[in-house]
Amino acid sequence: MKRRNISYFKKSRAQKIMANVMNTDLMTFLSATMNLCKSAVVKTHMRETLRELGQSASYRLSA
Repeated sequence: MKRRNISYFKKSRAQKIMANVMNTDLMTFLSATMNLCKSAVVKTHMRETLRELGQSASYRLSA
């Protein structure tokens, strides 16, 4: 797949998660927020938070 297709699917999954926030855990919510955010500073803080929670920055979205 092309890079733009992959980013489209990531953003689509993240939007589905954000639509059903009450059915997700904290790490999934943070990963979705990180995929939707455009700010590099916010993404850095999200990665640090995910590392502190015990997962790597490559935590997969489960929608």
